[in-house]
Amino acid sequence: MLLPDEGVPARDSILVARVQREGRFEIRDVPPGRYTLRSATRGGGRWQRRGFGGPQVFASQRLDIDGYDIDGLALALSPGATLSGSVVFETTQGPPSGIARIRVTADSVQGIPLLGNSESRIAEDGTFEMQTVPGGSKLVRARGVPDGWMLKAVYLDGQDVIDMPLEFGGVARADGFRLVFTDQITRISGLVQDREGAPLTDYTVVAFPLDDRLWQPQSRYIKAARPDQNARYEIEGLPSGSYLLVAVDAVQEGEWFDPRFLQRLRSGGLRVSLTKGESKDLNLALDPLTL
Repeated sequence: MLLPDEGVPARDSILVARVQREGRFEIRDVPPGRYTLRSATRGGGRWQRRGFGGPQVFASQRLDIDGYDIDGLALALSPGATLSGSVVFETTQGPPSGIARIRVTADSVQGIPLLGNSESRIAEDGTFEMQTVPGGSKLVRARGVPDGWMLKAVYLDGQDVIDMPLEFGGVARADGFRLVFTDQITRISGLVQDREGAPLTDYTVVAFPLDDRLWQPQSRYIKAARPDQNARYEIEGLPSGSYLLVAVDAVQEGEWFDPRFLQRLRSGGLRVSLTKGESKDLNLALDPLTL
């Protein structure tokens, strides 16, 4: 799989080749640019039953393509990393129920995982161990977080790395992660209305930060929401800060992480500031550029 290094790659910009039985591969018609070449075996479960034994292994290599053929590349497959750590809950009302449903994940920054995201359950004592994490820029995140809670920080060696892409290629183990969850979450909700003030039911609200340095792939500072059965939108868990809110009638999944898309919305957004645990009810008009 050959992925462009710039921004969030569109599906049609990812080039894929199947590895032949003797180990060779070929990818044709590659436009000039900077890329990452990734490879992985399909490990575990039914693949072992079909003769592909052993743990899943991975390879990754950066490439600069300048219009000339590149031949003789050799990718050396190796096991993924093992991450371990613990979780803590900052709370005013006691730990949440449903902790067992939380999954600690290592998500691809580019938003397109190679053969699945890595994840781990949280044990009863609050620890976790995640295995076979492939190389490539990853963000440590959590899924299945109970309602009313959010991931606040991810510490490694005393530094908060929640917004720092981490590279685990060539790393056997990374221990000592500490994930901090809090029940002091932000919330924005409301209606989107037409020119006569009637509520609309087909729209997407995008919240993104004023600071364009935070316009990064899979950023915690960028969220989108669709209306519920009552035509209301709700966005939870944005970090404290200053944001723009825009309602649009057409957007592709994940397009809100593209800086070019956010730049087009910037002039029509409603400014809103959020502090820890703050809730705001805000009605919006559909962006005039999309009517």
